[in-house]
Amino acid sequence: NSSNPLITGMLMDPDKDGMQNLLEFAFGSDPASGSATGRPIPAVNGVELSMTYQRYTGCDLSYIVEASGDLVSWSSATVTESMISSSGTLQTWKAVDTTPVSDGSRRYLRLRVTSR
Repeated sequence: NSSNPLITGMLMDPDKDGMQNLLEFAFGSDPASGSATGRPIPAVNGVELSMTYQRYTGCDLSYIVEASGDLVSWSSATVTESMISSSGTLQTWKAVDTTPVSDGSRRYLRLRVTSR
């Protein structure tokens, strides 16, 4: 199976968990297990929208967290990031949208992972 591109391709999802192989690799999870381990975790603390996620350092990938108020226009300009822990080849990062969430307003975060 390791030579079958229908299973090992970057955009394939052989374990049918909704996460493509590229993302499984990027977040340090197992593409054959179907586990939710390693997925980004969103949070709202007061008026702060954040996302905690893992980065696999042993690869040539770009991780870009972007924020939006309308799901149309996205920008990383209002996002601050910091590494909160590191273990071997996995780092845990927290991204925070500096635009506060307030009554009547909406904020969204997304994480783009691309190969360089």
